[in-house]
Amino acid sequence: MAMKAVVMLFFLMLPSSAPRLLCGVELITSNIMEMFVKLDCPDLYTKHKKCCTEHGVCYVFRKPWRECDRNYCGCVYKIAGTAGGTCQTHGENFCNLVKDTGRNVYHLHGRR
Repeated sequence: MAMKAVVMLFFLMLPSSAPRLLCGVELITSNIMEMFVKLDCPDLYTKHKKCCTEHGVCYVFRKPWRECDRNYCGCVYKIAGTAGGTCQTHGENFCNLVKDTGRNVYHLHGRR
């Protein structure tokens, strides 16, 4: 399990110049988030990527999932709320998505 966590952490900590958004471990949702942010809120992409990375690291280090999700939502609200409009709506939707599905992924990857 330790090696799996190290490999996951490595991918989550890639430099911010990496071309793809990795928001969680489920690639379909991650790609959808990336598409919405790049199309509707391109100025927020790098900041949202940081929120996602911090959320992933939180899961990898097995902090309580509610705390991880709460921190992700706070991060997203901070950047998207100031942008308003569509970006704020996307932020709210991403937060709800993480709160609704994140714990399932967290528990699946936490089995030893």
